[in-house]
Amino acid sequence: MADRIEPTGAVRTVGPRDVIFSTTDGRGVITSANQGFARIAAHPWSALVGAPHNIIRHPQMPAGAFKLMWDTLQAGQPFSAYVQNLAGDGAAYWVFATVTPLGDGYLSVRIAPGVDAFWSAAAGAYADVLVAERQARAEGLGGVAVAEVGCERLAARIGQLGFADAEEFMHTVMPAEVLAMAGRRQPVDPAEQADGPVGVVLSTCVAVDREVAGLMERLDGLHRLAEQLQHVERDALAAVAALSEVTELAQHASATVSQTAPVLLSTAGAMSTLGDEVGGMLAELAPELAAARRAVLRVRFRIALARLHVDAVVDAAREIDRGSVQLGPEHLAQLCTSLRDDLAGAREDLEDGAAVLRRVGLGLELAHVRLRRTDRFLATWRVQVPRYQVSRQLAPYVSPIDGRLRMSHEQLAALRDLAERCAAEAEPFDDAPLRALVDRVAAAAGGLSLSGVPPLSTAGGLP
Repeated sequence: MADRIEPTGAVRTVGPRDVIFSTTDGRGVITSANQGFARIAAHPWSALVGAPHNIIRHPQMPAGAFKLMWDTLQAGQPFSAYVQNLAGDGAAYWVFATVTPLGDGYLSVRIAPGVDAFWSAAAGAYADVLVAERQARAEGLGGVAVAEVGCERLAARIGQLGFADAEEFMHTVMPAEVLAMAGRRQPVDPAEQADGPVGVVLSTCVAVDREVAGLMERLDGLHRLAEQLQHVERDALAAVAALSEVTELAQHASATVSQTAPVLLSTAGAMSTLGDEVGGMLAELAPELAAARRAVLRVRFRIALARLHVDAVVDAAREIDRGSVQLGPEHLAQLCTSLRDDLAGAREDLEDGAAVLRRVGLGLELAHVRLRRTDRFLATWRVQVPRYQVSRQLAPYVSPIDGRLRMSHEQLAALRDLAERCAAEAEPFDDAPLRALVDRVAAAAGGLSLSGVPPLSTAGGLP
């Protein structure tokens, strides 16, 4: 490679509808790229293919972010992040990048960042991580150790943003970015036709786009479910503490008037027993709620990834139709392979998540029933106070219990609604129509080479 490129301070903006993609081998060496990549990176296409992907690495990107990427990919999982790159002319440009395993290598698809809140948070975190890495280098640490320091600091910053870990951040941000991109891009025009296999690809992509749009609508429901799971998970232990406190309070209050109103103590005892049972159930349910939320986020991530890869398929077909020398039919076939993997991953994640959601839904329904019985005892106790003419003696205890009763109505409604949502989202989706359409696109891609569109013949291509 030529001399190291230095940043000039210039900033380049990726087009709001541009989809930049490339493939690499297992070592990160570029094996193919579309015209958009060569244009925005300001490198001749011939200089990109065969070069390591870090040819566009910006010195302001922390090593910890790339360690996180490789750790994720080597675990066989897709990765996504905001990345600042450095073009061949020294200009900087930001992208939202996804990287997915593809055969023995990887597929990277980049779009313009579209969710400013997440983008600015990531940029701020990187700046902080970079300071920590520079300090580590100044202390004499080597490259591997510096990357470890950066990765740990990045995890801490992600935690400060309110996410459990980097996976949760990725699974939250990527669907948001893809939805923003979907709003910017024009849908595939059914009138856009071409002769031969390219025409088949583009016309089939209309149907693919329609099917994926249906899956994207499911993202809204999954997003609401994830938020509700987080809300109930956060409040579950607090609810346990509040319930325990109020039942103990009722028992103590009843004991003070046990001579004149013994039935109050009996009611409070039954309420306390049920309260302990509900408390135990909610405490055990808290980690299940967290697991269910993670499952929902994984499914959203996979569906959004499929939507992004549909855009890449469409753009690749159009570029081949224009006589691209960068892309050939085999690259379109690779994109179809990634799309198939997305659909298989979404189906598997939903199947795994469905079991968790069903289990959580049943647990929530049972907790709902037990909590309602507890509250009936609590309401009974509250009615008995004036009936046995001990309101004046128990006045200091009544107000907190009244507050608990008001709160119970909200908790009962939330538990029932969440149980119903878990049951609804546990239903599998039928990806057979989409897989058939993707197979049709792949078959048409194979027909491109037979119809006179020359395949790319460059050393280093994926098998």
